[in-house]
Amino acid sequence: MARRIERAAGNPRLQASLAAEARLARTLIRAGFDVGSEVPTPAGRACDLVARKDEVLLHFHVKTIEDEQVPARRPTRMPSAIKALTRIERRLEVEVAWRSGLSASAFRAMAANFADFLQRASIGDEHTFPGKDGATRGRCRVRCAHDGPTVVLHVGIADDRTAIIRRMDRLMRKARAQFLAGGENIIVLMGEQRLQWLFSQALLGTPIERWDRLPRRGERMALGRAPDGFWKPSRDLTSRIAAWQSIDTPRAPSIAWLRDCSANGMRAVCRSLFDRCCDIA
Repeated sequence: MARRIERAAGNPRLQASLAAEARLARTLIRAGFDVGSEVPTPAGRACDLVARKDEVLLHFHVKTIEDEQVPARRPTRMPSAIKALTRIERRLEVEVAWRSGLSASAFRAMAANFADFLQRASIGDEHTFPGKDGATRGRCRVRCAHDGPTVVLHVGIADDRTAIIRRMDRLMRKARAQFLAGGENIIVLMGEQRLQWLFSQALLGTPIERWDRLPRRGERMALGRAPDGFWKPSRDLTSRIAAWQSIDTPRAPSIAWLRDCSANGMRAVCRSLFDRCCDIA
């Protein structure tokens, strides 16, 4: 792995993904696994990481969202008037964007307009705030729900989210085609921290309102997922574990999603390897 990282000296993005893969290998070694990198398979390919400990055999298929496909965005400071939207008592994640050069009074008017929209908005709804000249001064889109009590804000509207989700789906299908028999196959997708929420959508499906379910107490809608994710209900269960690792923020927690892993002890194994594990019904 050190030689692979050295050969990637002219490609910082590839170096970052290989370094993240090396950190995963180090975590496996510290957990008592014997680890091999780029292990040849009977089909003439190579499995990124193979780890064995007693009777547990893990095959890791690591894929990366390339920088050329996903341009980075410069972080923007959030005006205090817009930040006040986080006091709205709705458990929604919301994307906001605005035109540069606006005055404090314009931001206050925009925030009041967005607040009225968010009191009644549903997942996926979008709203624009026009200026006196009719041009759009700001945009607001409901991304998804979360477990906290109030609104969470994200700067920037992810207009390219559909294309990114499609790329992630293709990467997961490519990893699925490389699965090996005789062990547990784990898909690991790596990319910028800001794309983690898109990976959860690519894997689990688009967040939607579910009128066939009872909402939580005090809420008017029940939340669920559309059957359009990589783990769609009609897809087989050979893929049971998938994880996300950020490569631009090394200290960001790794997250694994597990389904149908209660019987063979894989839940305990994953909890020893990833910072956070989410069980999917």
